[in-house]
Amino acid sequence: MKQVFSYGHLLKNLVIKDLKLKYRGSILGALWSLLNPLIFIIVYTIVFKHIIRIQMENYGIFILAGILPWNFFASAVSMSTKSIIDNGNLIKKVYFPREILPIATILFNLSQCLLAFLVFLPVAFYMTGLHISILWLPYILSLHTMFTLSVAFILSAITVFYRDIIHLTEVGLMLLFWGTPIIYPVSMVPKFLNFLINANPLTPFITAYQNVIYEKAEPCLAIHLKMWILVSITLIVGYQVFKHCNPNFAEEL
Repeated sequence: MKQVFSYGHLLKNLVIKDLKLKYRGSILGALWSLLNPLIFIIVYTIVFKHIIRIQMENYGIFILAGILPWNFFASAVSMSTKSIIDNGNLIKKVYFPREILPIATILFNLSQCLLAFLVFLPVAFYMTGLHISILWLPYILSLHTMFTLSVAFILSAITVFYRDIIHLTEVGLMLLFWGTPIIYPVSMVPKFLNFLINANPLTPFITAYQNVIYEKAEPCLAIHLKMWILVSITLIVGYQVFKHCNPNFAEEL
């Protein structure tokens, strides 16, 4: 981590480069980062509230509480699969801590997530009122970010050797979305499928967001423990996988 911090200027430049590339030639610019979750929220609210008719008050806010962190995770994980291979020329020419590449990907997507929260949360508070439980949001987002970084370490490293990981990740994210209580509450899940929801590593994070944004409540102790256990285990495993693969990056690229 000391090495990573010592290359802070490179990390900053990589994040800025991604931001410029994302919005280069775009008329709306950063507004596209807001339109994507907005369209999701509107479409899912119409379909599940008015067609399938899920009986929940302020269902749009419930969707918002899950879709914003999901977009952050899905986009960051998807981009991380290419974070090493897309910078192959840089890796071959210059020495720097390779960890910077997946970290830059996470920070880039985190900036998009923060922008969305800054825009959509005031709307949610206007509709449902502000509650002290929102003070838990930075804590939850921090743990969620560390978990996402752990996954990014693993995928970015393995993709260098097995490029099919890129496509498997896309399929896996699609399946994971429907297996995560984002557009439906956990209470609606049939008992025989509860084990799948509970085994989903994203469930405690999404549930925590829903607690503080939608339910106006502090996450329960079980949620806190699950998040910390997941972050601790995946961060250790993720970094060890990355560290093990790191010496062979240049050769494979």
